[in-house]
Amino acid sequence: MSYNYENEFGKFDPIVDSQIISYPNFDSIRDAIDGRKKLEFFYDGYLRKDVEPHLLGLSSKSNILLRCWQDAGQSRSGKVPEWKLFNLRKINSLRENGRIFSQARPEYNPNDRHMKRIYARI
Repeated sequence: MSYNYENEFGKFDPIVDSQIISYPNFDSIRDAIDGRKKLEFFYDGYLRKDVEPHLLGLSSKSNILLRCWQDAGQSRSGKVPEWKLFNLRKINSLRENGRIFSQARPEYNPNDRHMKRIYARI
């Protein structure tokens, strides 16, 4: 499958740094967003998360981030369900949980201000 990647100006840029798209779990998360598949993973080594992935992008600090709706699992803030932002480098044991979500959650912003470049969005 071929993807175009959007730069910070909303234009499509077919050339993407191979280091960025080789991030752990990048392809799996991008595919889950495209298929609206719910995910489970551990974050920062020990916090289990159940999420609906909505947006995958690059931060101004060059981190790949996942914007998602966390509907179950653990949270340091204790706030679940809630919108969350995760750094892909801290995600491990990622898997699809076999469930699909049908639409974007309320307050979803496909132009998230925390991302200067978007790689996948619902």
